[in-house]
Amino acid sequence: MKNTSSLLRKIILAGCLLGSYGSHAWGRPSQIIAPAHSDIVTEPSDKYEADIAGYTLALQWSPEYCRGKTTRAADAYQCGTGRFFSFVSEGLWGVDAAGKRLQYCKEATALPLATIDKMADVTPSAQLVQQQWTKYGACTASKAEDYFSRISMLFRKIHFPDMNILSSDPNLTVAKLKEAFIEANRHLDAKAIKVVVNHKNWLTGIRLCYNADFKFQNCLSDSVTLPADTKIKVKPGFQLRPVF
Repeated sequence: MKNTSSLLRKIILAGCLLGSYGSHAWGRPSQIIAPAHSDIVTEPSDKYEADIAGYTLALQWSPEYCRGKTTRAADAYQCGTGRFFSFVSEGLWGVDAAGKRLQYCKEATALPLATIDKMADVTPSAQLVQQQWTKYGACTASKAEDYFSRISMLFRKIHFPDMNILSSDPNLTVAKLKEAFIEANRHLDAKAIKVVVNHKNWLTGIRLCYNADFKFQNCLSDSVTLPADTKIKVKPGFQLRPVF
């Protein structure tokens, strides 16, 4: 695991330097500094390899992530003034039959800036893009381009409900949020959606569950699975993508 640890340390250093690339790395002005994700774990945990039984697409609700982080250099690209992200990708996770994530399956190389740049509107953090590949992507694809192409394809197929309307509902529940997603995505089933909240029941993201052929399947229950009648809150945010 020394090689992986060394790579991740280099990624953190690179994240601090990416601001100097500016418009090349992100297609944005060079004053944007360190488009890195402040919640990233920088040291790898145990390596885990297994047969892939399915996948989880992890989506983060950016307005909640950015709460209190609008002036942090590490989150400037995603959360700074004038940034209007809604749902963004936290990665595509290969899982075994028990739902356990595959991770750190093999040594991964640093990504070229062109690959990071292509993901800027889906994952607005250069450091998070690299971590996705290092921790999860190398377990599911032989090439980073294939891994991120898959994420982009799945992400762009999802139609998001109007989250600002949902945020104004004082009686919003897990079931209501799932119903809104199903209304916007007729091919989606409530059991394929997992709602994730923080300790104050503010929405932090959703998880979409797929089988090995990338068809929606039921998410397995775990310690973070919420009852359908759980009341939740949504921090409103500007929504760039069309709503349905």
